[in-house]
Amino acid sequence: MRGRLLRLFQDPSPGISIHIRYHRIFLTRVTFWVAWAALCLLTAAHFLGWLPSRNSSLEIALAAAGQVGALLCAFFGLRGQWGPAGHYNIVFLLLLGAYGAFAQGPDTLTVAAFYLAIFIAGVVNGMRPGIWAYVASLGLLLTAGLSHPDFTWAQRLGGSFAGAVLLTAFTLLLRFAQYQVERTVTALHNRGERLMAEVSERKRIEEELKRLSTHDSLTGLFNRAFFQAESDRMQNGRFYPISIIMMDVDKLKKVNDTYGHHAGDELLRRVANLLRDTFRVEDVVARLGGDEFAVLLPSTDPAAAADAVQRVKAAIRRELLAQPQLPIIQLSIGASTAFECCVMSEVMKEADDRMYIDKGRRKTQPRRQPSATA
Repeated sequence: MRGRLLRLFQDPSPGISIHIRYHRIFLTRVTFWVAWAALCLLTAAHFLGWLPSRNSSLEIALAAAGQVGALLCAFFGLRGQWGPAGHYNIVFLLLLGAYGAFAQGPDTLTVAAFYLAIFIAGVVNGMRPGIWAYVASLGLLLTAGLSHPDFTWAQRLGGSFAGAVLLTAFTLLLRFAQYQVERTVTALHNRGERLMAEVSERKRIEEELKRLSTHDSLTGLFNRAFFQAESDRMQNGRFYPISIIMMDVDKLKKVNDTYGHHAGDELLRRVANLLRDTFRVEDVVARLGGDEFAVLLPSTDPAAAADAVQRVKAAIRRELLAQPQLPIIQLSIGASTAFECCVMSEVMKEADDRMYIDKGRRKTQPRRQPSATA
């Protein structure tokens, strides 16, 4: 149980772990201070003569040791480290219980120190130390009870048996309580994990839906809606000059008819990857639909836009030389630039017109095989 609790405390994901840790520390503090208060009462009763004394020196030493344990509790408690103080108090309470059983008999109130030792060992250090504390308490109780000089053998046996039964019942009750707590903590932890998994899955679905609302499902580029929204945003911003490059994939229908739509989709993905690698991060590269692509370039004048077009053409030539066995990428390209605030749809239309002019010119010119130095 202790190991599971420790793992639970180290995992900040379930919200219950913080509360369990708080209650555990609170319970430990209460236990220590109850033991200290009982020690103070026993010490006061000894000095006031309420309890008969057999060995004043030993009793004073035990009282002093108990006060040292209380100081350790206060010191380590302020630092949040209850382990050393807990170990010290377990040993002290075992000695106090043994002395009480030897001095007053095995069925006296002093034997309550054994219960505190078992409780602290079981709650703070885990059930295995609690079992060891129980075995040590039972052995000390039987040893002191069966050797008590003031009792007859019947009293010794009866008192020792009664004390042993009470210790055993207390230990079993503590173990049962720990078992129930362990089941509850495990159930809550599993429920917390399921809730976290559900929340993570819901967040993943929401992020995927958000991505799909702004991206093209085939190519992974931005879609027309996002391109239009960014165009409207830049239209009213300080991004001028703004350039728009319109592109159209030539002979896509021929690729679909010859090799199938799968090959056409793969051609579009190749074009998307080529454009993604060619343009800047701040550029908005989008697939408008079908075989149409567009790029929105903020803070880009006509010369820089022309350089971008040349980079695209150079990337197409490298793609052809690197993978000649694949369908050839052919793009008709047109560009336009807005120097001041204007309607971006007009700039987009102008770039689109220039793209169709380029498409018509390409149809009338024979295609040349790119060379390695092109």
